[in-house]
Amino acid sequence: MGRAAPGEFAYRKVYRYLEALIEQAAGVGTCRLPSLRELSRRLRVSLATVQSAYSLLEEEGRVHCLPRSGYYVQSGGKDQAAVSYTHLTLPTKRI
Repeated sequence: MGRAAPGEFAYRKVYRYLEALIEQAAGVGTCRLPSLRELSRRLRVSLATVQSAYSLLEEEGRVHCLPRSGYYVQSGGKDQAAVSYTHLTLPTKRI
């Protein structure tokens, strides 16, 4: 991930990182995004920071959360039962 503007909040950096993963998954169908803990460890930020970024994406309708399963890229179709899920791998970049 590139350098942030001075004074930019950490959750915005995580948000941009997740946006890049979502763009990478475009056209693949519904993809599972990294867990809160996995992303927190990888980017060296708090769980609350990752949760804030995911919440913002969820409010925008770009991701959805399945309890005890994780966060998924919001697919265009309404029928979630027939969708195959793909797990996204994390690049090794740091914030």
